[in-house]
Amino acid sequence: MSTERSPWRPPRPDLEAIEGLTREALTSARNLTPQVLEHLLSAHEVLGERAAAWLREELGSLESYEIDLLLSPVFTPAFATRLRFEDGL
Repeated sequence: MSTERSPWRPPRPDLEAIEGLTREALTSARNLTPQVLEHLLSAHEVLGERAAAWLREELGSLESYEIDLLLSPVFTPAFATRLRFEDGL
């Protein structure tokens, strides 16, 4: 009779739950951050009340790196959002 123990393995993440959290996080409504609004004002002379319309009308004319720089703060998850993923991982 062998007394050897198999190595401890962490539980596998619930991929369906993580997929659901990811879907929810990426499709939820977002507010433009002060950083984004400041950039729109300084680089494109767009005031806050015109920001949503400007994004709908002009976003496609920007270079991809400009879109990344502009929208990255909007899609960077807040600490509370990241904590929701931690349980599933």
